[in-house]
Parts: sequence; C-alpha cells; structure tokens
Amino acid sequence: MSNLEVEVEKSAARWRVRPLRDAITPIRGVTFPSGEARPSPFEGSVACLTTSAVQSEVVWESRRFIPAKCVKDPSRFLAFGDLLVSTANSKALVGKSCLVRELPYKCTFGAFVTVFRPKDGFDPGYLSLFMRSKQVMDCCYELSSNTTNISNLSIDDLLSKKFPFPSFSEQRSIANRLFNEIHQLEHARESARKQLAELDLLPQKLLGQVFSERWPTVRLGELLHGIETGRSLQTTEQIARDDELGVIKVSAMTWGEFRPREAKSIEADYQPDEHHRIRKGDVLISRANTVELVGAVVRVDRDYPNRLLSDKSLRLVLDESKCDPDYVVQALRWPEARSHIEENATGTSNSMRNISQDTIRETPLRLPELQEQSRIASTLKSFHVELGRARTASNAQLVELDLLPQRLLAQVFGN
Repeated sequence: MSNLEVEVEKSAARWRVRPLRDAITPIRGVTFPSGEARPSPFEGSVACLTTSAVQSEVVWESRRFIPAKCVKDPSRFLAFGDLLVSTANSKALVGKSCLVRELPYKCTFGAFVTVFRPKDGFDPGYLSLFMRSKQVMDCCYELSSNTTNISNLSIDDLLSKKFPFPSFSEQRSIANRLFNEIHQLEHARESARKQLAELDLLPQKLLGQVFSERWPTVRLGELLHGIETGRSLQTTEQIARDDELGVIKVSAMTWGEFRPREAKSIEADYQPDEHHRIRKGDVLISRANTVELVGAVVRVDRDYPNRLLSDKSLRLVLDESKCDPDYVVQALRWPEARSHIEENATGTSNSMRNISQDTIRETPLRLPELQEQSRIASTLKSFHVELGRARTASNAQLVELDLLPQRLLAQVFGN
C-alpha cells in the first residue's frame, strides 16, 4: 500500500458525502449550423472546441471557427480551471474529460461538450482527477443513452449522484501528489517509447555491419527453379481450426514467422492438389497487401497439411545450390529489394497493392558466397528472435505503465 493510499484511507472517513452538483456548475456547449464551422478564422469568428479536443489534455489544434454571434452567453467562453466533458460521443467515451490548464486564445465549446466549472471550495485539479476515476466513468456509462452511434450523457442524473469529497486543503494535497506521480509515470512511458523506437533502428544498424557492396547483384529470378501459385477458393469468414482445411490470408505472411492460424475455412468439400498444401521449408511471399507489406516473405518451419496457398500467396522454389533460402528471406527485407518491390507495386489504394511474378523475378539481391550466406542468415535469424523478445518486453512495459494511472486513481477514489 502506497503512502498516498494510507493517508487517504485514514482521512476518507471524515469526507462529506454530497451530490456532484455541489461541486460544479454545468455549462452546456453552443449550437451552430454545421455549415458555418470552418477550419480557419474568418471575420467575426471565434475558436470553438468540439468533442475531438477532449483527450488526456486539451487538443487545441483541433479547434474550428464559428460565428461569434452564436455565443450569446459570456459564460460559454472557456475559463482557466474548467473541465471539458464529452457528453455526446460513442458510449465508451461519454464522460471523458480534461482540465483547461491554459488559455492560448479566447475559445468556446460545441454542443457535444459540457463544461463543468468548479465552485468555490473545490480544487479544479482534484476534480479533473476525480472525473477520470473508474467510479465516475462507470456512472457516465450507466447514465448515457444506448444508441448505435452517438450516446448522450444525462447530466442532471450525474449531478444528482453523491460522492465523498475531502476538504479543500486535502483536495489540493491529494491532487498535487497524484499529478506528481502521474508526471513520473509519463516520463517512464516516454523512456519506454524511446527504447522501442531505438529497437526499431537496430535492424538497419546490423545490416550495415553484415552488408557489403562488394557482393555481386543478381536478380531473384536467377535463383529460382520456379514460382508456384495458390488458388482462389470460396471461403467463409470463419478462422479455420487446426484440424480443418484453411486458405491462408495475407496476414499469415507479415514478415518473420509464418502464422498458420491466419487462415479462412473453406465452404465446400475440397481435395487440394499436394502442391497447394504448405510444407516445411517453403518460402512464401505475399503478392498483395499494403505498400509496406506487399512482397513480405516468410520461411515455413514445419508441414501444415491443412493450410493451403491462396491466390494472393506464392511459393518461391529456390535453387539451393546457388542460395540459402534463409538468406534470401532476410535479403528480401533489405532496402534495395524493398525499393524495387514498392516502386513496382500496382494499384490505386495504399490498403491493397499488387506485385507481378515479373516484378518478383526482377528483384535485385546482393549475393555473397553460399557459405557466407548461411553465416549471415544464421546471425540475422538469431538477431530477429532476440529483437522480437525485446520488443515484446518493451510493449509489455508500456501496457503496464498505461494501466498505472488508473490504479493510482483507484487508490484515492476507489474502484
């Protein structure tokens, strides 16, 4: 139990239970014709924040500009210490709030937002943390309408809810301690993000150590006995079980290890040709995907007799007297190969690009001696395994750090 939790536990018995309306004055946002909101200021306009501005901090850059005449009540201009609350949003986001810590310009707020303005005797910082607590967010969820797109929070019902509130001095003390601890957590999160970014740079650094421009350049087609294609089959939207036939999706070939669970089950009884089944040692390449992933290549670790090539996947049949398949898998990730594939991918949408077999055959690869290929492939394979573990650990650390602020709030405000 933290020192803050102990202090709160000792003091909570003295806290006065009172309705939320004792602590804040609600001010509803202004309405305006949707066609009159513009991205840039114009004569007679004023900045206006919408629900998209309500994040962990106010996103001032998201402001729109509306005619100033729409703001008939001066109280509808933001003041320092206001709480911006999203009161019309998707149900999961209704009640989301943030504290106005600065006023870079005169600004109002739209109808999907309500300002909770703290009354005398209530600390804005404390209330901002209180509004983020699970018990308040759960109340907001319960008191919002059940609609498909936009849910509306019943503000009057929320204001009638009773909560224990400490004295003003205790509010200040708790808020200062919590903000300090949350600031430290954010610093730790930033360090973890930098560590993850540095991990992403390591492959290029290692490539610089193993790559040599003295190696001759060959075309991938010179290393192939052939390219084998899959078939277009009628599939369901269900993920294929391990014990049933499934056609692999392009996500089964998203760099690194083969993902056999990324497969759709087949609608009708089908007896595939043997060369459509995925086998140990296969080098598979995706002929259709996003710009970054089209041409992604994987090496299959074992036989998967219930997994079939799709019309978007190809098997590269390599001449192993000339090349090490594991080396080719790694070399196809290098800048020369990736530039060729991405520049020659066709399609108008970034969400789906295609490459032809001719493009694949013309892909340039640097090719050292066979023994050197095997050495490099072993080094890079081990490196990517360790890198994957490091990324997993860093991502787990970020997830844990993301959960800690809510745990801190729970210490003070309960679950």
